[in-house]
Amino acid sequence: MQPLRIVVAHQDFVAATTLAKSLRSHFRSVGMVGSIDDMRSTMAEQAIDVAVLDLELLAPAELEELCHDFPQVGFVCIHRLADEELWARVLAVGAVDCCSTNDVAGITYAARHYAEISHISAA
Repeated sequence: MQPLRIVVAHQDFVAATTLAKSLRSHFRSVGMVGSIDDMRSTMAEQAIDVAVLDLELLAPAELEELCHDFPQVGFVCIHRLADEELWARVLAVGAVDCCSTNDVAGITYAARHYAEISHISAA
């Protein structure tokens, strides 16, 4: 399987940098953007496999639109107060998972699991 290309969209540059640095120990290609518009541009220009999205950047309707517009991308949502209700809401609109912002193990697992499932589906 090819190495995953990950992009982190987070409104807080320091938090995004910390998360991206942690994810780089698991994935070779990890980029960062600070807005949903930048995320859309990046996904349109590059072959992104997984987008890690801070839910404080967008409304649920915007997440649903992103999932619809970029079906080849797995969206792993993050939030500082992630809970089961939020998890159920984002999965219902097409996201892969919802993790706490600092749950690097959970984010990594969700990204890899998505890649395995999408790879199997493509075969």
